[in-house]
Parts: sequence; structure tokens; C-alpha cells
Amino acid sequence: MKKLFYDIDNDYNDKNILIENIIKRSIKFQTEKIIDDLKKREDISPTILDINIGVPHTIYDGLEEELLIFIRLRNPIYWGKKHSETVNRVFFILTKSRKMLNRLLAELAIFIQNKKGNINEKNFNSFKI
Repeated sequence: MKKLFYDIDNDYNDKNILIENIIKRSIKFQTEKIIDDLKKREDISPTILDINIGVPHTIYDGLEEELLIFIRLRNPIYWGKKHSETVNRVFFILTKSRKMLNRLLAELAIFIQNKKGNINEKNFNSFKI
């Protein structure tokens, strides 16, 4: 699995623009399909944890390898359906199968709980699956 970490200083006011920019920055193939899938998934129901962490995810069998991207935002961005739902950390999960997605979501939940939401580049790099 490939893992990427980004500290973002830009001020984003639209999660869709963040999704587009991060995917285009991280993946060199099928970016429009993956971006579209992530946006559609977030439109169905925003994936936001109650500790200000967004977890957009999709399954795409054309991936070369699973990808986990962690974004730490300088300023919070609106993520949920309610205007009060913001995130300042985002985990993008791109997998080839439902089984791997479920496993990653479960392991990520444990990791986040163990770190009490205090995630940085060093402890993110220690995340194993």
C-alpha cells in the first residue's frame, strides 16, 4: 500500500476542489473517474468522524496499488451536510476491493482512537496494514 502525507497551507472553502487537487497531485491515471467516484460517494453521505476527520473513500479495481493519503489542513474546511461540520484532517482511501476497504476503515478507526485524533506525519508513517 502506498501512503502519502500532505500538510496543506492553502485555504480551501470547497471540499470538491480539495478532492480534485489531492487526487490530481497523487495519482497519474484515471484521475477524473476516481475524482467523480469520490464526489458521488460524499454526495450520498459525507464521511466525517465526530473528531473533525473526513474519510472520503472509493473502490476502483484499476488501481496499481491501494492508496492512503493523509491531509492535515491549516484551516478547517466544511465537510458535512451541516454548515457546522468541519474537518482539519482528511484520510483519502482508495482500494481495489470492498474487503480491503473494510479492513482499512477498521484499522484506521483503531489507529485514530489510539492517537486520540492527534495525528502527525511521524505516527501516520507508522500506520501498518
